[in-house]
Amino acid sequence: MSTTLGQVRKQPRTETFESLTASRRRHVLSILDDASPLPVPRLASLVAAFERGKPPTAVPDDAVGSVRADLAHVHVPALVDADLVERGPNGVDVTATGRRVLGEPGFRTVVETAARDWDDVIDCLADERRRIALDVLRGRDGGMGRRDLAQVVAAREAGTDESASAAETVLTSLYHVHLPKLAEANLVELDDETVSYEGHPDLPVADTLRLLDTGRQ
Repeated sequence: MSTTLGQVRKQPRTETFESLTASRRRHVLSILDDASPLPVPRLASLVAAFERGKPPTAVPDDAVGSVRADLAHVHVPALVDADLVERGPNGVDVTATGRRVLGEPGFRTVVETAARDWDDVIDCLADERRRIALDVLRGRDGGMGRRDLAQVVAAREAGTDESASAAETVLTSLYHVHLPKLAEANLVELDDETVSYEGHPDLPVADTLRLLDTGRQ
């Protein structure tokens, strides 16, 4: 389907954001950005050291082993599925992929942000409907009514101005699921029936990723 200006393309970066909801995966990407490729044992040593704020030589072997197993069985496969890292021919080395998103300005800031609530922020961005709602609200000074927001979100999801049939369903999901979650992450402010963009001191870096997808690159 072709798109016109203002419409949402149908290839959201949901996988990218989902893969970044775990801080350990963000640590992996940050380390690989500095030194890539790395064998999993060395990567585990650097991740364990980073998480403890110690040099690699000061981290106990059992702690490194625990991180290594976690990387091998959980986090590296998730990053591979999101096309952010790839394994080398030997199956041991891990390297950052050549995806364009990895080279975009601000991406390093996204993976290295140390805010205590950053996991919650990324988790909010991992849902397409919440990304659309945030994108709409950021452009509305003074906020907007929930029903009006639902109509705009429904239209952008459908890629058409005719959204009445879907607006009620979107309104229900916004009211009971998405807006409370965004409010818990301090990204929006809820006032009776009005919703306004609250923002996050580190969220402007996500503008570089445009919140909305430009397709897998």
